[in-house]
Amino acid sequence: MRMQINTKSPVHIGSGSYYTLMDSYMDGNELHRVNLDKLFEGDVELLKKYTKELDRKNLSAIMEILKRGKDRYSAKLKEGVYIKRLEDRIMECIKDSAGDIPYIPGSSLKGFLRTALMVKYLKDNGWYFEISVDGEIREYNLWEAMQRGIHEIGIRKLGDDYEDRRRDRIGSRFEKLVVYTGNVRRNKFRYDAKYDVFKYILVGDFYPESYDIWIDKAIVETRGRRGSYTLLEVVEGKFIGKISLSPQVKSSLGSREYPVLPQKLELLGLREDDLSDIEGAEKKMIAHIKEALDEYVGDIKNFEKSQGKVLAVDGANARIGFGTGSPYKTLWIYMRNNIPREILQRILSAASRHRANIFSYPKSRHVLSDGSSLGWIKLD
Repeated sequence: MRMQINTKSPVHIGSGSYYTLMDSYMDGNELHRVNLDKLFEGDVELLKKYTKELDRKNLSAIMEILKRGKDRYSAKLKEGVYIKRLEDRIMECIKDSAGDIPYIPGSSLKGFLRTALMVKYLKDNGWYFEISVDGEIREYNLWEAMQRGIHEIGIRKLGDDYEDRRRDRIGSRFEKLVVYTGNVRRNKFRYDAKYDVFKYILVGDFYPESYDIWIDKAIVETRGRRGSYTLLEVVEGKFIGKISLSPQVKSSLGSREYPVLPQKLELLGLREDDLSDIEGAEKKMIAHIKEALDEYVGDIKNFEKSQGKVLAVDGANARIGFGTGSPYKTLWIYMRNNIPREILQRILSAASRHRANIFSYPKSRHVLSDGSSLGWIKLD
């Protein structure tokens, strides 16, 4: 189904690359990125001159050379943002290699959808989920599993596993159980993406219908005080893409290879009989996704209000990309912030190791030069 994303605050999804004024130049308040390969193609003397000026760190001379080249693209600087040194590094946002057009990868969006849909499923089912253990369908309570582990399949309690040392992976083994449609062998659970129910949600890349690209500062703010910052490209605009239900789900249903798929369809907002009409099932799934996103962001807002600071932007129903922080990404962080305090205390009391990671709430966050938050979008 065709969907659109409207940014509600600037978004940065990184390409993994940086650039500097060695391959871009400033013209007033606008940065121009130059294609160096084309600039120096067939002109050895110009390349030698450029290399010489780089060694001298002669910024004005480098700029004059770069101005001879062809722009790949340009980006305006946000108010109060300056790039003055040759070494100032700018984080590049991901772009289509064919035309330097920024886009939103489906994988970036799907991660947020996944967590929101898991939370809705667990809340709607009293935090119970089912798995198949040696061919037998069994029901478990997530809160109890985190306190005690699930010994028959080798799952350790929260705080006892190596993955709990990393903030972004705390309790991820429990998430994998919730979405697992395959059979689990006694004393041995190994996650395989082949059996993840979310493989049936196909999220394509979203390309811009209209957009603006800016250079801004992502500033680390700790308890209201601003510290170091990172220069980065941010994008605002309207992006078009597709989210669809894989027809494969219909053929997988009833297969011995996916014994818990009938139960896990609820994570997609579906029932078995919905699959007789894939197009209708897809529409139902999309409606369920929107409902799950609204509920999830609503819970985030309520928690932030209780902490005396609201980062969520009105009208947004998802948050993606750089600077969004762990509170918007993992099931465990959601639980820590939103489940009843007495339940949380039981889980935390049972945790024996890596308690600093499990207890901690992020004291720092990234804000842009005007104080706004990164990454808020509206999926319609």
